Amino acid sequence: MTKLFLFCAGVILPSLLTAQIDYNSQIQSIFNSLCISCHGSSGGLSLTSYDNLMAGGNHGDLVVPFDADNSILAQKIQSNPPFGSRMPKNNQSYFDNNPDELQLIIDWINEGASEFVAVIVGAELPGEFAITACYPNPFNPSTTIRFSVETHGYASLQIYDTAGRLVETLVNDRFERGEYEVEWNASLHPSGLYFARLLADGMSFTAKLLLLK
Repeated sequence: MTKLFLFCAGVILPSLLTAQIDYNSQIQSIFNSLCISCHGSSGGLSLTSYDNLMAGGNHGDLVVPFDADNSILAQKIQSNPPFGSRMPKNNQSYFDNNPDELQLIIDWINEGASEFVAVIVGAELPGEFAITACYPNPFNPSTTIRFSVETHGYASLQIYDTAGRLVETLVNDRFERGEYEVEWNASLHPSGLYFARLLADGMSFTAKLLLLK
């Protein structure tokens, strides 16, 4: 599980204080067992990954972050969906018999529908767009990358090698203004120089990382 830490002080968004549901280990596992046989790569709706879910379907956005009541996904897994049959189609009473899983999905949406866990740990609210620290650096095999974003919106943090090839996408999500940390475990990659690139709203910031094994 990737854990994303938010540093923040002053005005703190209540939703981020409770963002403790990890999509990949808790939500995607439900879809894997119930839904991807019908909603894999066909039918205008794919539940095979976070990115595919957030891309929406034939009826538009499936998830409205912070608003489960108006999210098609939440409507479709509850009684009396606004269109079509209830999900999962081959076991429509599943969530009646498993209300904890239904509530987990609803809570995840109302937290902001993030792919990663967010934890408030406390610091000053930054006003810049940057990668502010990488530690340790040089490192083996893991390093922590701290970055800040100026405004609410989507941002991604990616790792590239010296040939300009994308090695790994660490985060690609919607963020509030603030400072965050994410850990990169490079145990599967060879020693060498890498670049962490932060992208958001047409801006980019790059930092060097040296992996020494």
